[in-house]
Amino acid sequence: ANAGTGKTVTVSGLTTGDYAASAGTNFSNYLLPTSISGAVGTINPAPVSSGPTVYNITGRLVGAISKVYDGSNFALLSPANYSLTGFVGSDNAVVTKSVGSYIDANVGTSKLVTVSLSRSDFAAVGTTNLANYVLPSSVSGMTGVISPRPVTISSVATQSVYNGYSTYDSLSSAARTTIIGLVGSDAIANVKQSASAKGIAQAGSFAVTPSDAVFQSGLSTNYSLTYVPSTHFVDKASLVVTAKSFDKTYDGNAYVGGNGVNYRGFVANELSSVLSGTLAYAGTSQGAVNAGSYAITPTGLSSNNYQINYQSGSLNIGKASLQVLANNASKPFMGPESELTYMVSGVVAADKTKQVLSGKLLRAPGNEVGLYTISQGSLSAGVNYALNFTSGTFEIVPGVLSGPS
Repeated sequence: ANAGTGKTVTVSGLTTGDYAASAGTNFSNYLLPTSISGAVGTINPAPVSSGPTVYNITGRLVGAISKVYDGSNFALLSPANYSLTGFVGSDNAVVTKSVGSYIDANVGTSKLVTVSLSRSDFAAVGTTNLANYVLPSSVSGMTGVISPRPVTISSVATQSVYNGYSTYDSLSSAARTTIIGLVGSDAIANVKQSASAKGIAQAGSFAVTPSDAVFQSGLSTNYSLTYVPSTHFVDKASLVVTAKSFDKTYDGNAYVGGNGVNYRGFVANELSSVLSGTLAYAGTSQGAVNAGSYAITPTGLSSNNYQINYQSGSLNIGKASLQVLANNASKPFMGPESELTYMVSGVVAADKTKQVLSGKLLRAPGNEVGLYTISQGSLSAGVNYALNFTSGTFEIVPGVLSGPS
């Protein structure tokens, strides 16, 4: 039984049944041996152990190893994610390494996660002597889960002014967006913006909703996109409506209405026909009779697309021309004064002379025989007339002397 080579090996007790005949061989023609031996044996020495038996430990990853997409393939683990087998008895260990690698950075489930390990990444449990074990240099498992990262794409509220040609689509396409949540070098090249209305944009507001983001870099499947609409405001265009001024001469009649208006601010070749309402006039001019300056204020118009600003024009009522001609007069020397009279022309039909003129004429002082000028004196025509006065002549003639009879 000892180790050695060339050792005799014997097989005994052979019978005919221990032999197998070749084709065509008849054992009855032969005398077969009952034993066979030969010096062909080798017995190797048994190995001698110099220390304790070393056991191989195998490991795998268990449980979901999850994160939200962050553009990297880093995986965060806990000791519970490691399963180790092969320990003897109550021996055990935990893995303290908390960082591994997903097979790639993209969103998915059942992703391969791998962790490279060194002996320092293992902590013995209780009295376990880790020197008795061959510890794994890496572990892996199809346990990775990377969830889509939330990204908010918001349309930015904007403001424009009605111009008669911009469409809802053109205004919404020009609106900006803010994008919150992208990571790393991921970028969005374009976002579709849709308006809630069609046609030429009218003054007011409408909704702009973003959608269909196109990625310039990165994968859209790595994100959960939320679109937030905004409200776009179209302000009314400014329209100035100015009353045309009007000049007239006092005629005693009350002024009513106006002299038309000028428009400034229409866009896209629009005309006053786009306005609603009926043009009317107000202000101090309405019902004005006397000479002076009054305001003609337009009013009565409205518009959905224009902010109407009214500006007043002027009603200027000029004084009527009144002609006054002093009548010549005379008296005898030392005689009583004659009444100073005049003739009037230019009084409007609505007035009467006594309603127009007040005061009296005045002659130059003096009582000697001669000629004296008759002047306007205190004669006045009031606020509505411009008095044009033509003077007259007052003559004192020699008196007639009468003798005793």
